[in-house]
Amino acid sequence: MAYSYARQLRHVILFEITIVGVAFAIAYGFWGSLCDGGLDSCIASGPIAGPLTFLLLSAIRPFVFTPLLFVAIVGGRAFGPFGGALLTAAGALLSCLWVFGIVKLIGSRLAKPWLRSNLPATFKFIRSQDYKIVFALRLIPLVPFDVVSFIGGALDFRTKSMVFATLIGALPEAYLYAKLVDPSETVLSATVWSLAIFSLCVIAPLLGFEYLSRRKGTGMFQTMKAMYRELHDEVRRSNDIVRRQTFEATKTPVLLLYGFFSSRRAVTVLEKMLIARGHQVLSFNLGGMMAAHNPQYLDVA
Repeated sequence: MAYSYARQLRHVILFEITIVGVAFAIAYGFWGSLCDGGLDSCIASGPIAGPLTFLLLSAIRPFVFTPLLFVAIVGGRAFGPFGGALLTAAGALLSCLWVFGIVKLIGSRLAKPWLRSNLPATFKFIRSQDYKIVFALRLIPLVPFDVVSFIGGALDFRTKSMVFATLIGALPEAYLYAKLVDPSETVLSATVWSLAIFSLCVIAPLLGFEYLSRRKGTGMFQTMKAMYRELHDEVRRSNDIVRRQTFEATKTPVLLLYGFFSSRRAVTVLEKMLIARGHQVLSFNLGGMMAAHNPQYLDVA
């Protein structure tokens, strides 16, 4: 059967829809089991016996694929706009620490040593600007909260930066949804109050920290320029394809291809292992995202 890009795209879309459907089913089943009348009764009254129960449910929220807005709505119903927002932010911190802590155990052993030895300027940018990165990602509502926690753990963000930025950054979103379920509030009023809290809790600290960092010479813009120069030089230095003109017919050929968001660095260890075991390894420069990844080596006969 001839290869079809359209068929591959359909398979990928179907696979992603299946994942989303499974996640929704798990979330619906979990919360529905806590409410006598199903998911609607959770939103209307909530399965909340007290603040500690709410915090416990908030802490396990990422593991049952539940968005933060649902917990904020339940908290707003149970504890009011201010109490619900504060408890939702505290619960967001607890859930963040679960995801962040688990992934950080891996990131500190893999990502941190590699970045420090290969991309020191990039490592410096991440370490000095980690709390600003979390604040900035909170400005993008399409970025799920738990994805931010996962990224922070993988890149070995500092724990205190993650805790501070998460707790403060979650307040505006939590307050908005908690306020919207208050029958005495209008959408306009809830939005205005949320924007005010957002400006006070997120934008003001972000600008303030950036001002203090610039006075020390460690502002986001300065460190970002250094990181860009480093990445640009890394790509430029590796831009020449190394052609190896030897080929042994007695060795089994192995072709290594990397993915679109990857580079040859992803298969370097595998290539060395295969060569050590007597294989003839071939790989090609496939470009990559924006054609700016580390180029590949080409083995030719």
